[in-house]
Amino acid sequence: MGTALRQYRQAAKLDQPQAAEVIASSQARISRVESGHATPRVIEVRLLLDAYDVTDPEVRAKLEDLAKHSKNRGWWLEHAEHLRPDYVDHIALEDDATYIREWQPVMVPGLLQTQAYAEAVIADGPHCIDPERVAELVKVRVGRQAKIEEGGASYTAILWEAVVAHPLVSVEIHRE
Repeated sequence: MGTALRQYRQAAKLDQPQAAEVIASSQARISRVESGHATPRVIEVRLLLDAYDVTDPEVRAKLEDLAKHSKNRGWWLEHAEHLRPDYVDHIALEDDATYIREWQPVMVPGLLQTQAYAEAVIADGPHCIDPERVAELVKVRVGRQAKIEEGGASYTAILWEAVVAHPLVSVEIHRE
């Protein structure tokens, strides 16, 4: 959302101090919003889009919706102690995405895995993982799927034939 707001501000030929005046705030606030370190309130989004002459109802609705549902941002941070830093970054990027494309030559992609499939591939992975950690990682996997299920992003997955023909998990789990 921050990137879009910055692009609209720049297209309107306004600088950050001018944008800050629109919402009666500071340049630092605009900078934090545009860099993704702060989430604007819905009213701020509306005021900024008005100032930037953004009239497309779809764009406005999407950005307002993002601001409205921003309280769910960072849901994965409560699990961060169980995650690698690069995976935390991956989830953050995925959470901000509006379109996700994925190629998977070996297994069903995480965003399409059932809970049983996720448990099986995580537990049987190359690293010995205790059952508590497996449960946490499965929660994260299921949490990642929520964005797709709620329509927050378009998702396309391309699977190699082997993903279907040669399952990594039991046939029963794979059929789910």
